[in-house]
Amino acid sequence: MARPCLDWSERRYHLAGSLGAAMLDKMLESDWIRRIKDSRAVVITRKGQQQLYLLLGVEI
Repeated sequence: MARPCLDWSERRYHLAGSLGAAMLDKMLESDWIRRIKDSRAVVITRKGQQQLYLLLGVEI
């Protein structure tokens, strides 16, 4: 369900698998993150920053 995946460009691990995909979908749907056109990158919205802090104590 959850596994690490080494990012080929930044050489850092991120969450892969079905859990990572589900979290990505939910964050996009909730407008916590947005895709950057013509890129694999995303940006975290203000709403996403607030919610990640409230739910997980993560400051971005």
